[in-house]
Amino acid sequence: MTHVFVETNWIVSRIAPAWFHDPEAAALHEKHRAGKIQIHVPVISIHEARSVLPRFSRNRLRELDGLVNWILAAEPEVKPAVQRIKERGLSALQSFEATREKRLMELVNDLDDAIFPYRAEAMALQLELAKLRVKMKPFDQAIFCSVVSEAILERARDPEANFLFCTLDGDFTKKELAQFAEERGVPILGTFEIDSER
Repeated sequence: MTHVFVETNWIVSRIAPAWFHDPEAAALHEKHRAGKIQIHVPVISIHEARSVLPRFSRNRLRELDGLVNWILAAEPEVKPAVQRIKERGLSALQSFEATREKRLMELVNDLDDAIFPYRAEAMALQLELAKLRVKMKPFDQAIFCSVVSEAILERARDPEANFLFCTLDGDFTKKELAQFAEERGVPILGTFEIDSER
């Protein structure tokens, strides 16, 4: 069995408006549901996702308007199609705003036992990590140490399994952190795309 640890970016990709979705995040979720892999999600990432998801609000439409105006200036003939797509995007955003907490709770319920708590082992690992003097936000430290310590605990229960940490967060793929995790048996991948047979 391959144990795949994910973090906040994976949760956001599964819940945020469609244009932010990563198809590989969805594929990873389906492999978990089919029993091909075992996903593990630190509970801290659920809490962080709650603060990240509201950022996909109407003020993000200014970015979309800027992009649309740039496209229309270059290709005015596409205006009707672009306008239809923009209206669909606004509708999707309104739906997301109305249901984001419900979507998060549906994901939490679907994952159920895949969500793990912040344990004493993670706190001990944070002390070790402090010696590296790597600059990290407190939430990122907690997530990173939760993932690595939980993988160590899982390996004790399943010594033959493979362990991966899949993340799109560039802070987690820094050389020092990648080496720290690798030394403890947790390779870090900067993608959600995995071979479940590995």
